[in-house]
Amino acid sequence: MNKSSPDPCPSGWVKHERKCYYFSKAESDWDSSQSNCSSSGASLARIDTKEELDFIVSNLKYPYHWIGLRRKNNQTWKWTNGSEYNGSLFQFGAHGDCAYLNDVSSKASSTRCRSPRYWICSKSLSAF
Repeated sequence: MNKSSPDPCPSGWVKHERKCYYFSKAESDWDSSQSNCSSSGASLARIDTKEELDFIVSNLKYPYHWIGLRRKNNQTWKWTNGSEYNGSLFQFGAHGDCAYLNDVSSKASSTRCRSPRYWICSKSLSAF
């Protein structure tokens, strides 16, 4: 008998490599989006590799999605866990303080944190 292993991600989440992702079906500002992720034990998505970025973009169903990058007063971009963004995946074309993915260009941009966007949560499989 061939038994398939159970999906390690919650219902409505998508597994990729060692993370689970949630792609929202509603829009909210950056802080509310991060709160929504936190309520599931996750955070707005941290993207570490080009391959991970490609996976996320291939799963987008709406144009703009918040990710877990933010800066304060035009200072250094930081992920939600406080680590600095190294600038390797994308440069930002706008002057806002919160980052989002654009599904058309597969690039990140930034805008005012109060703007409504869809969002992407992520958490590592070890968090389950």
